[in-house]
Amino acid sequence: TFPFLFAVMFGDFGHGFVMFLFALLLVLNENHPRLNQSQEIMRMFFNGRYILLLMGLFSVYTGLVYNDCFSKSVNLFGSGWNVSAMYSASHSPAEQRSLVLWNDSVVRRSRVLQLDPSVPGVFRGPYPFGIDPIWNLATNRLTFLNSFKMKMSVILGIIHMTFGVILGIFNHLHFRKKFNVYLVSIPELLFMLCIFGYLIFMIIYKWLVYSADTSRAAPSILIEFINMFLFPASTTSGLYRGQEHVQRVLLVVVALSVPVLFLGKPLFLLWLHNGRSCFGVSRSGYTLVRKDSEEEVSLLGTQDVEGGGDPREDGCRELPCKEFNFGEILMTQVIHSIEYCL
Repeated sequence: TFPFLFAVMFGDFGHGFVMFLFALLLVLNENHPRLNQSQEIMRMFFNGRYILLLMGLFSVYTGLVYNDCFSKSVNLFGSGWNVSAMYSASHSPAEQRSLVLWNDSVVRRSRVLQLDPSVPGVFRGPYPFGIDPIWNLATNRLTFLNSFKMKMSVILGIIHMTFGVILGIFNHLHFRKKFNVYLVSIPELLFMLCIFGYLIFMIIYKWLVYSADTSRAAPSILIEFINMFLFPASTTSGLYRGQEHVQRVLLVVVALSVPVLFLGKPLFLLWLHNGRSCFGVSRSGYTLVRKDSEEEVSLLGTQDVEGGGDPREDGCRELPCKEFNFGEILMTQVIHSIEYCL
């Protein structure tokens, strides 16, 4: 995933293509003896030739999406914006009275002119692929592109982090650490999805619901996201009906998941420690931990119960149990939780 995330930040078709050709040259000549005996810097490039190849390839793709080639836009399909439709001569007298249009005097005395997508004929549809090249002429180009790239970075970053947490769930299930799933992974997912997953929902919802005609009435996602935590008086209409109630429910879920994430695992292990003299024997109703989990062998001093029989009938055999340090476990979990929440 690193080459793709690099390309999201880099995003230049021209520079990415140069990087791709350089890495391709290294790959095609990887058996050349002089490359292995070159200077240290060149040897670093040679050892990372496949990573550079993917970085350049993905940068070509994201550069096409951003329509950025050596910091310039390329007009391949024709812009979806029509400047001539803003002139009053191209509209009926009724439209001239109701719309803010241009004329010769307006063009002569104005340093900056704004295209209004709500005027008929100005916006003819989105660009077939990537960013419309007319944004290269706009004075608010950086404002628009930075907003777009920031939203794309948030969406891709949260998807990437969620995928990592889900992989952790499969690891916990594979190593028979189900309590980590309930006390660590699920609270992490709830915390992230109820805040940043909801932010992604608001971004996509605004993209789909508000068009050029209704863009002036579209609320700011940043303001709506801040108001989610401040509980201000209803001064805006919001994105949808019942938005305040949905956000309060999400914040309640977040508030409940944080203490579970901080204290759930340490208190659970303390409960096991106080239950019996050895961790291998559990309280009634708790499934015994298998011995093949290294963390539980070192932390809980568990017994091997795969041989059959009821361990409660045998009692706790005299096995050397490792010393239980609740403070160390609590501090480790608190540090992990703070890093994750921040």
